[in-house]
Amino acid sequence: MTRPTQVTEIDKTELIADGVDAVTLSGAPADAVFTARSFETGESISGTLSDPDTFSTVVPGLWKLKIEKFPYLSWEVVVNAV
Repeated sequence: MTRPTQVTEIDKTELIADGVDAVTLSGAPADAVFTARSFETGESISGTLSDPDTFSTVVPGLWKLKIEKFPYLSWEVVVNAV
């Protein structure tokens, strides 16, 4: 059995690291698990995603955002917080 792909989308891949500017994630499966990990600090946060939902940070650098919900394939993107 082939696992279905997610239709998750992101509105941009760069944001200002001010805790106010945010990327918007939409189309994720209901109750998907969201994880964000900083490449620079190793800091990681996770939680349950709503649709749509947002991600913001005050920590500059590259962040990997990952969304998981079985039976869907994982969805990942890298965003740059400047």
